Amino acid sequence: MSRIKALTAGLAAAGCLIAVAGCSSVSNSVDQSSAGSPKTFSNVAYVGWPNDWVSSMGNYTLTGSGTSKDNKPFFDTVVLFASNIVSSTNPPTTNTPALNILNSDLGETNPKGSAPDISWITGAVNSLHAQGVSVQLAILPNGGQQNGWSCSSTNATGAQTFAEQVANAVTTYGFDGISIDDEYASCSGSVTGLQTMVNAIQAQPAMKNKVITESVYYPMAYQFPTIAPSLAQVYTEDYNGTSDIDSLSQYPGVAASNFFVGISPYDPTYDVTQTNQSHCGINEAATANAVGKQLASSTKTFGGAMVFSPVQQLNGTAGQAEYYTQLAQGEYGSGATVTYPSSAPQPPAFANPCSTMNPADVTPAKPKK
Repeated sequence: MSRIKALTAGLAAAGCLIAVAGCSSVSNSVDQSSAGSPKTFSNVAYVGWPNDWVSSMGNYTLTGSGTSKDNKPFFDTVVLFASNIVSSTNPPTTNTPALNILNSDLGETNPKGSAPDISWITGAVNSLHAQGVSVQLAILPNGGQQNGWSCSSTNATGAQTFAEQVANAVTTYGFDGISIDDEYASCSGSVTGLQTMVNAIQAQPAMKNKVITESVYYPMAYQFPTIAPSLAQVYTEDYNGTSDIDSLSQYPGVAASNFFVGISPYDPTYDVTQTNQSHCGINEAATANAVGKQLASSTKTFGGAMVFSPVQQLNGTAGQAEYYTQLAQGEYGSGATVTYPSSAPQPPAFANPCSTMNPADVTPAKPKK
């Protein structure tokens, strides 16, 4: 899930403006059908750069839910976004997948453009663990190469070498597992290749008791139900709001309790260009609230929500806490609140990306169902 990739679905953003009256102004006194619900949710945050903010995700605290989640981190899991699958040869060749952590997402500090540095990862993982938050490493193919998660050319030899590198990274940095993001490789399309890669990783002794999850969108439905037994959790990344809850049926073999609805935050007050450009996010707070309500009121018990790239798209710790509160009130009722303690470390201010990123660099929107 490239930092700007799913934030490019401008039509989805427009859908928010059309479907949600007063989309940019959200009342805190919403009618919650989920009030008093015994359900609890294990929300997930996808965060990578700027890395100064990664540890802070464990400081957002839920209160007023009336559940066992009160006075605990709002996010149970942080997915560190993202390392890459590259070719081990130059020029790249098929069936030579290798893991690259030192890249532009994880290897740069704030401000972006400084020298690559991943020395911060171990400290961030340890800090989140101390707060009871698990941490996964997202792994994303490097665009245009013949090496990825679901390449038909992948055989046991190539998968074994890659699996050893993954296991080493998990051990070195203390990750609780990995998250598959199967995009951008020019060879994608083989569930057999994907299963070969996953089997090799699961066979590594260091991966015992570690999780494998996957972020999915509609065209990846072909992987299911084959890959479903190997996955602990599945995160949608279509960012279509409440309609994503209904997409569970597209992924046979995935239990509702392991299914998380993706949200790409958008705050119009933080978008200084006021163009609602897709790289500034898609889902306003009203949509997050509606997703939470639907999760709570469903006859199924879903895992929760996955919030993608909130640091770049919401205005500091206060802006994030306000947005998460809207999601929490949908999930737990109007008494729920998410706060960032004033005593907790305050990450450096982050410049609004909506005024600095070039729309010409945005990847074309994904196909929708």
